[in-house]
Amino acid sequence: MILTFGRLGLIGFGGPIAAIALMEEEFCVRRKWLKPSEFAEIIAICKLLPGPISVQMAIAIGRFHSGVMGGVLAGISFIFPAFLMVLGLGYFYGQFSTTGGLGAAFQGMQAAALAIILLSAWRLGQPYAQERLAWGVAVLSALFTYWQPRWEPLIILGFGLLGAIVFSKPSDSQPDSQPDSTKDEGGGGRSLFAVGGVGTAILAAEWPLLGKLFWVCFKAGAFVFGTGLAIVPMLEADVVAHYHWITHSEFMDALAIGQVTPGPVVITATFIGFKAAGIPGALIATLGMFLPSFINVLILVPLVWNRVKGTRIAENFSAWAIPAVIGGIFAAVVKLGFLTLDTGGSIMIFALGLSVLIWRNPPAWAVIPSAGGLGFLLFRFLHF
Repeated sequence: MILTFGRLGLIGFGGPIAAIALMEEEFCVRRKWLKPSEFAEIIAICKLLPGPISVQMAIAIGRFHSGVMGGVLAGISFIFPAFLMVLGLGYFYGQFSTTGGLGAAFQGMQAAALAIILLSAWRLGQPYAQERLAWGVAVLSALFTYWQPRWEPLIILGFGLLGAIVFSKPSDSQPDSQPDSTKDEGGGGRSLFAVGGVGTAILAAEWPLLGKLFWVCFKAGAFVFGTGLAIVPMLEADVVAHYHWITHSEFMDALAIGQVTPGPVVITATFIGFKAAGIPGALIATLGMFLPSFINVLILVPLVWNRVKGTRIAENFSAWAIPAVIGGIFAAVVKLGFLTLDTGGSIMIFALGLSVLIWRNPPAWAVIPSAGGLGFLLFRFLHF
């Protein structure tokens, strides 16, 4: 099981839909662990939960086949390849990001990452395009999030509860499935960080910083509704504006790196933790970001799902929470755009990247490095 999910995590480029397709082929067709109807029900459950659907699918399949420990091992194995890649890229970034044209390359990747975020939010909102109420929720959420980005978890939860408890929405108006976001999210588990020697490294770090880092990432991971890019506004508000652990430029680079690697974009937390507190920070940030996914699938689903699945409450919560997420992402795009697109070259790369994404729909892992190469060339030959 460990090798199987590790292999899927290693080749899981192309976003959540691609990852789910790989799982369907592996576990329904080849291994026959699941019937197609069982696989479809697992997808439905994971779509109602906050968190990255690809890793939650891995956890759920592992639990279905081998119990709770199977779910833990499946989730860890699926996310571990991306974790190692981001850790390595974080080290490389610290050594070479400020040298010559590499700074321009990272600026190009930042512009492309911003284009991906914008398009992801737009696609996520397409099922709600004809629903005025959803637009109203999205606009209010955008305004609230722009004003107080650190409140975004409460904004999402508040709108979700408002839809679930106060208002009644016919179940047949809920979208059948969530749209494909450019890059979706991931998971991890306690066991990853209990390996011998890790505890000693963590004890050498500053505990107050690690505690804050864990809480910031746990809070973000618990409210990843619809797309992993939902972490952008709340993480940026905490790690850049409030705690000043990293700069705005480093935050945008972290998003770019998170989208280049396979697995979920919320692996960005590993980079942020590494910049803030080295390897212990990377471990704690990753644990905080992905622990909610394990709690949701291994604890909450068995306790709650059989009682609420198919009910109007569950549908209405998602119908209001997801537009709130969309509004928050748009607010983040506006705020980050003012800071990121500050040169003619970055604006040009953003516009070009957005056009290519709309007309050709290439994967994010191909767009971002290409934008970095373009940024390097603009710097090297045109000084632009």
